[in-house]
Amino acid sequence: MEIQEEPEEVEEGAPPWMATFSDMATLLLTFFVLLLSFANMDVENFRVALGSVKEAFGVQLNVRGDIEGLTTSPVELSTVQSLPRIETPPEVDSDTTAVANYIKKKGLQKKIDVVRTPRGIVLRIKDVVIFDVGSDQLNESGAPILKAVGDLFAAFDGDMTIEGHTDNVPIASGRFPSNWELSAARAISVMRELTSKNSIAVSRVRVAGYADSKPIAPNATPEGRSKNRRVEFLFEKDPAKPSVDDKKKKAPRRAFRLPFYTTPTN
Repeated sequence: MEIQEEPEEVEEGAPPWMATFSDMATLLLTFFVLLLSFANMDVENFRVALGSVKEAFGVQLNVRGDIEGLTTSPVELSTVQSLPRIETPPEVDSDTTAVANYIKKKGLQKKIDVVRTPRGIVLRIKDVVIFDVGSDQLNESGAPILKAVGDLFAAFDGDMTIEGHTDNVPIASGRFPSNWELSAARAISVMRELTSKNSIAVSRVRVAGYADSKPIAPNATPEGRSKNRRVEFLFEKDPAKPSVDDKKKKAPRRAFRLPFYTTPTN
């Protein structure tokens, strides 16, 4: 007699853990879809949708601070787009640029430094370029420099001060008791040369000797002392006669008449 085995009972459908896994996968998918939608969110549309949700649930948040108020969202979104800070370039002084271009055009940029100061434009020249050591007599190599300075002053509306400067090393000369006399004598020599060879009114020129009282570098090194031994030409702007354009701009008027020096040269 045959004995028939009873078939094993087989559960129908997926195992129970598949339901939990499916729920988790669906929630994760929904979460990432929401993240993507927020990343490409339009602020106005979001505020409209947020208002609809608020009205549907009747929820208001109490945000405490210096001034209490009710808000419909933890963070208030602004409709104004923030812009990065734009750094404006510093204003370029056209007179200084024009003078520097003229000096470069003459090939004197290595001998003359053009410096903008609160008092005006300064042409700074080392003393060895136009004077011998310990002397107030102009040498021949300084002639092109003084010619360029004279041409600039002829195109200038204001006054000019010629300043002599030295280092702090005492001078050993019978003619000059100290650096004060040497610096003043050099300024006078330059003034005489400019006024005699150029159509320059003496009333527009002043001279000054400062010895070592106004250094531009430390006198502790030879390089610093070399920079301090110099002659400076200060082109002072005349504030008494502002132009119509400068009155509108509320700025000092242009002191140089240099329309053909403004183009940079190579």
